[in-house]
Amino acid sequence: ESAEEAKAALAVPKTGVMLRLATYLKPHRKEVTIGVTLAWVLTLLQLLPPYLTGVLIDKILRPAESGQIANPWFWLWVIIGSLAVVWSTAELVSFFRLRIMAITGEKIATQLREQIYAHMQKLSLSFFASRSTGSLITRISSDTDRLWDFITFGIIEIVVSVLQIIGIAVALLFMDISLAGLVLLPLPLMTWLFYRHSKKIQVLFLRIWRKWSAMTSVLSDVIPGMRVVKAFAQEDHENDRFKTKSKAVEAEADRLHYEWTRFWPTMVMLMHLCSLIVWAVGAPRVLHHVLSKGAEGMPLGVFIAFTGYMWMFWEPVKHLGMMSRTVNRATTSASRVFEVLDTTPTIVNKPEAIELEPLQGLVVFDNVTFSYDGVRNVLKGVSFEVKPGEMIGLAGSSGSGKTTLVNLICRFYD
Repeated sequence: ESAEEAKAALAVPKTGVMLRLATYLKPHRKEVTIGVTLAWVLTLLQLLPPYLTGVLIDKILRPAESGQIANPWFWLWVIIGSLAVVWSTAELVSFFRLRIMAITGEKIATQLREQIYAHMQKLSLSFFASRSTGSLITRISSDTDRLWDFITFGIIEIVVSVLQIIGIAVALLFMDISLAGLVLLPLPLMTWLFYRHSKKIQVLFLRIWRKWSAMTSVLSDVIPGMRVVKAFAQEDHENDRFKTKSKAVEAEADRLHYEWTRFWPTMVMLMHLCSLIVWAVGAPRVLHHVLSKGAEGMPLGVFIAFTGYMWMFWEPVKHLGMMSRTVNRATTSASRVFEVLDTTPTIVNKPEAIELEPLQGLVVFDNVTFSYDGVRNVLKGVSFEVKPGEMIGLAGSSGSGKTTLVNLICRFYD
């Protein structure tokens, strides 16, 4: 791919690519609606275990110590049974959600593969002359496969993570506004860091895809021509050529891995720092509650439930941050796929085109001039006539236009 193509891919807004990709979900509204609904149910179910844990401590175990609750064993097993039901139901919901979206994503990926391949059949020869075979193969194969992965897991996972953040944030605020503020305070900073990280790895992903296409081009050239390689004893040369391309892919991937492996420990450490602050503020309040015999401070069960929600809160935040890589992979692949789908054929029939009668073999060139790039003429003022059944020979040095002349007869170019 050229540098201009790379710049064009980077210039495409990710939001526009995502919205266009989302249009492929329209024929599957029913499945997507079920998937989103199940995501809501799963989010609500995941909010219950920390709450039940808090109830277990404050309403059953602590009162049981002072004999303030009748039949604590019964209520203990009610809580344990409730947790079992919640976790079992959550896994069942997750199973159906993944099954539905996996099948839906496969259908959409199949539609994209078939659509891009069918569109390639309509494109002119000049399109294929300006792009490597490996680049086109990766758009139909690996790019559509990455889009399947994103549609199947990425979109719904983003929805689930956002729902979890909203639901858990409400639960945190409901339990204790001051401690919740300490948890929610770093979100703007983290959002900005995620955005900056996303911009960096977008460029890196595009570089990887270009190197990957170059490597695939070597395969597409050599494997069909293996007879020629062996005839000229070029096995070692082709091995070295492939290793060079493969090492280039590895080098770009290492740059990407260096970037995100450096970024994520920093983000996780920021989350741990916020958690330590919550413990530093909340734990003394629990101790104060114990020393005052419940007159002041925060009950232990409430604090345990709060910290449970806090760790649950960080999980979707981390997941959304990790999804920035997935989104960049998907938008890069989608841009490459849509770039092909948006290419219009240069060879088209005019509305008043005359339908040819059965060909007789008469070919006439009358002062024909042709240029591939609009600058240098490959043919200039060529005229000749070939009658049906007549055989002629075209003589000329390499690059003099013999193949071009045949291409024009076949109307590979206008």
